[in-house]
Amino acid sequence: MNVAKHAGTDQASVRLRCDPGMVRLEVQDAGCGFDPLYAGPSAVARHNTTFPASSKFGLFAIRERMKALEATFEMESAPGKGTTAIVLLPVPTNPALTARKAVFSGQQASLTSSVPRSPQNHTPTHIRVLLVDDHAMLRQGLRSLVEGYTHLQVVGEASNGVEAIDAVRQLRPDVVVMDINMPQMNGIEATRRIKEEFPETAVIGLSVQKGPQIEKVMTEAGVCAYLTKESAVEDLCTRLTMP
Repeated sequence: MNVAKHAGTDQASVRLRCDPGMVRLEVQDAGCGFDPLYAGPSAVARHNTTFPASSKFGLFAIRERMKALEATFEMESAPGKGTTAIVLLPVPTNPALTARKAVFSGQQASLTSSVPRSPQNHTPTHIRVLLVDDHAMLRQGLRSLVEGYTHLQVVGEASNGVEAIDAVRQLRPDVVVMDINMPQMNGIEATRRIKEEFPETAVIGLSVQKGPQIEKVMTEAGVCAYLTKESAVEDLCTRLTMP
């Protein structure tokens, strides 16, 4: 899809090779290429326009998905020299290796152990996530990232604190990813009200700023973790999945 949308060419090669204990998948094109420096998690902050933001988030989501499988994702590209994407996926010979992925750490299990479960398509290995941010593009990027994990499920989105409270009442998520600076009602007040009404719901705070005062205010409001938006793309899912 990235080749079709962004490479400026209608041809690409896909090679799949299976070796003992390893699968190698390579997608290569001779299109326009791009600077890999602008496809990372902080690319949006640099306002680069040579490679669309949706693709940056998409590539990063693939990388995070591969991490969950103990695989690697390599990207080789340069302007005018095409792009090669390589996935190296280990094939476990021990079934326990695969089963280990379903086990949460003690801290992560505490996010879900006391939460009432919906009888529809919701097991103890699914964490229901609500994304709250007034920027639609960031919500889209976080959704792409979170949905790369089989045990995480985005159940809804909200663009301000008022919508967030209503969404929690309707959807009963396990975790709310909450922006701080939003119109109508900020994330601090929304977090405080959500925790008063639904103390079992975990809230992870997000902000463009980082400092002890902001973290102190968010902690007092009831967040279980606090991340800057710059680090959220890298750190968010590690709060919800096994290291």
